Amino acid sequence: MYKTIVVLLILLMAQETMAFSSQYLEDNTLKIPIKQHESNFSIVLQNPDDYAVRFTVDITSNITVTNDKNKDYILQPHTDKSIYLIITTPQDAKLGDTYPVGYRIGEKSLKEGSSLISMGTAISKSFIVKVSSLIQLLNSKQVLSKPIHQKVNGVQMIQV
Repeated sequence: MYKTIVVLLILLMAQETMAFSSQYLEDNTLKIPIKQHESNFSIVLQNPDDYAVRFTVDITSNITVTNDKNKDYILQPHTDKSIYLIITTPQDAKLGDTYPVGYRIGEKSLKEGSSLISMGTAISKSFIVKVSSLIQLLNSKQVLSKPIHQKVNGVQMIQV
């Protein structure tokens, strides 16, 4: 029993904090106008810890999803980083076509002098890209293709 408690205490002490937010999507669906073929999706990585953290971002999709060509991002303590994914539907996409997009965000502490046990965390999320008419897009809550980021009293605010 004492061994179990010691292991639990070690695991709790090795726990890291990971934070990120993403653009709000009504019905978890990013609507792209049929003639536009492209839209942005934003993810904000956040490091609330007192040491640097490495984030990895992996994308899975059967359509073209690009970002700034990075997969790894190192965030210094108490900072954040906005990432914009550019999502492109096929030129022959038809109204109503849908495409799944998944992303996985992982983090690992770069804390100096950390214990022998280094645990990283990862969270996987997904959403649907739907080819829509401009009228469908304007009737939804998704109006801007690129959100506006600003800090208010040290808190990252996203206007979409």
